[in-house]
Amino acid sequence: MRKKLFIFTSSYPYSKATEDTFLDPEIDILKKYFDVHIVPLSKGGTLKKLDNDVTVHDEFAQNEERKRHSIKEFLEILMVLLNKDFYLEVLKYPSILLSVHKLKSLASHLKKANALSRWLKRNYSLLGDSIIYTYWFDYATTAACKMKSKIGNASVITRAHGYDLYLERRNGYIPMRRQTLKSIDRVFLVSNAGFEYMKKNYPEFIQKFSVSPLGIKGRGILNNPSKDEKFRIVSCSFMSSVKRVDLIVKTLYELTKISQREIEWYHIGGGQLFEEIRSLSDKLLKNKMYYELLGNMKNDDIFEFYRKQSLDLFITLSESEGGRPVSIAEAMSVGLPVVGTNVGGIPELVIDGKNGVLVPVTASPNYVAKEILKLMNESDKLIKMRSESLKIWQKTANAEVNFEGFVKEILKL
Repeated sequence: MRKKLFIFTSSYPYSKATEDTFLDPEIDILKKYFDVHIVPLSKGGTLKKLDNDVTVHDEFAQNEERKRHSIKEFLEILMVLLNKDFYLEVLKYPSILLSVHKLKSLASHLKKANALSRWLKRNYSLLGDSIIYTYWFDYATTAACKMKSKIGNASVITRAHGYDLYLERRNGYIPMRRQTLKSIDRVFLVSNAGFEYMKKNYPEFIQKFSVSPLGIKGRGILNNPSKDEKFRIVSCSFMSSVKRVDLIVKTLYELTKISQREIEWYHIGGGQLFEEIRSLSDKLLKNKMYYELLGNMKNDDIFEFYRKQSLDLFITLSESEGGRPVSIAEAMSVGLPVVGTNVGGIPELVIDGKNGVLVPVTASPNYVAKEILKLMNESDKLIKMRSESLKIWQKTANAEVNFEGFVKEILKL
């Protein structure tokens, strides 16, 4: 009899979920070995229809949506003050009391964990003898670990990416981390950098950590380089401060000063800084080069763009990365060379001098522009980098290879 695998997601398979790029190919592999059940924790758009052999339990998300801004939600916040976990955490980390942010973070975490714990309790019989897999190392993991002993013969595993991994991204505090680590069966880090971070910060739990990279599905698409004298650059990321799209704009401005060739830039992705980036682009790049901010695009549309649009280079200048960035893996899968910062999981995909160039995270726009110019002047090297990108993607970020490896690790539990 096949084991049941419950995957707790942020909002997948709702249409506005951002997890489908990885979860679609991952579930294709997982359902070959397990009876897969998906529990989205929040709503976002319409519920996407999945194959008949995957069961979706959306009642928790529906209930959370109904009680938003209600008296019931307010009472749940007050109930946190009666929760012993709140006081145990404060006793362990008294500095929480000195930070409004940390107090709010803990209260929100426990409120959500308590709500999910109630759902888990109502579904004990369904969850028995199963694997509970939280796609993000957050409150759902806390809830699952808390209820684990009451669910018959269940294992709890999680993935840790970036925002749910690094304390620096959460103002130095992630609630209930050590308490959750005591009960969890396995934490799968999506990069070697993440594994080293956990080993350094939680050495007492090292036996519970494994590296299991994510992967993207190849589309059989190869991007074509520019055949005219123009040099075309693409970037793809959410427009947030950590992604530093503004630094890309400043780099391109510096590049226009030192390059004799016409440059085009396309950015895929929206976010809270979209208007700020548009304004900066208009100020620095207008009348100097062609640029287009394409906004958010569905994954299929991104690959269609890569199929139709000639491109010469992918660039990302993130300040921090938790895992191996999906945007880089996608670009590599169509044969694009990459310029990226030497942070997080980026150097696990970009081999300096082989399929791209790594630049220091502290590099100035002028420094990065000069590195790009070197590539622009070495067309033979760029062509070779395109084939190397494809090879390295096959080896490090191919969905089928990576997720089959993930299954093998789960089956060892």
